[in-house]
Amino acid sequence: MHRAALFKQSRAILTLQRHFNTTAFRMSNPGNVIGGHKANINNPNTSDEAKQHSRQVIDEKMEGGDVPQAADQNKNPGNVAGGLKATVNNPNVSDEAKQSAKERLTEY
Repeated sequence: MHRAALFKQSRAILTLQRHFNTTAFRMSNPGNVIGGHKANINNPNTSDEAKQHSRQVIDEKMEGGDVPQAADQNKNPGNVAGGLKATVNNPNVSDEAKQSAKERLTEY
């Protein structure tokens, strides 16, 4: 095989390996996956087949339950408390949301 052809082939293999290693084993957030499928269902530009596939994926992933959320233990408590304080002081937030934020603030 010609040297240039070998070089081109080896570059293609490295590119495929790099892509496979960075995308194939990456863990997906189940909430993001479900959210993407919900967006697909509501997108007027997607085909009926794609929408049906998204409905099937949602049914399989949810199995009649809720979508798993990110664990609270992975959240920075200072950031959570700051967000709740901002909610309490935001004039554009409903009284119900402010009350809920005040109650949750006692946890932090």
